Amino acid sequence: MMSIVSIEGLVKRADLNGKKGRITKVYNSERWEVLLFTGEVIAIKSNNLVSVPDWWLQETKGYGSEAMMTHFDAPNVGATNMYKSAALNQVDFPPSRFSLTSFWGGSVFSFMRQRLSEQLSSQRPLRELYYMYGVEVFEGMVFSDGDKATHGRPLNRNGGQRFWPVLFSYASAGILAVYCQDQARTRSRPWLTDASRVWVFHLGSDWAEPAVAPSYFEDRAEPAVAPSYLIEPANNPFETTTVVVEEVNEFEIDSEAGSDGSWVLC
Repeated sequence: MMSIVSIEGLVKRADLNGKKGRITKVYNSERWEVLLFTGEVIAIKSNNLVSVPDWWLQETKGYGSEAMMTHFDAPNVGATNMYKSAALNQVDFPPSRFSLTSFWGGSVFSFMRQRLSEQLSSQRPLRELYYMYGVEVFEGMVFSDGDKATHGRPLNRNGGQRFWPVLFSYASAGILAVYCQDQARTRSRPWLTDASRVWVFHLGSDWAEPAVAPSYFEDRAEPAVAPSYLIEPANNPFETTTVVVEEVNEFEIDSEAGSDGSWVLC
């Protein structure tokens, strides 16, 4: 019997399609009870249930497979050629959006956008999160082994790396602020990432292209006409203000104001 299943093919409750859960009761051969990972319990016809592949559960153990099924509707069991993680390891053959989300989940980008929006409205713009305030954020993928130090280095073909779905924005020349699915799940800050590791999905296209021109890998030079996500936003919401501090003499300060010793003279 299938234990972890995906709901597929519903018409009246189409919102449940892609949701995952565990079979908890068998009423008869045609109708079973499923406890969804979202907490909802439903009775459903068995022909609307598809087993989540065991290989996917094994490969995603280290990524939090249950959280992926809960938040990202992963995996897309209806995909004809559902990508295994090994197919995401080939930097010379980057996956399409459809292939990427068949493994990571059809709702992964929408979940990341929702969670990032929540963080931007509730957290202070500190450190890497600063680069995603008030600017355009793009959808794409990063090729990395999931280590923060690796993100900061130029692209290479070392083992143990794969494509991960990300949101990203401009940080500085050749550097992008990258926010992945696990940072969204744990409400963590983005990582500063070398732009050579990032691919971007353009609106309306299923295929990604490198965030920087191939010449960038050779001479580290920016393209002659850089894409918008590689150019510092003109309307940076965090403009600097110059404060002039003028040195004053102690006798110029009102004696009453300084009588409690609270003044600090510059």
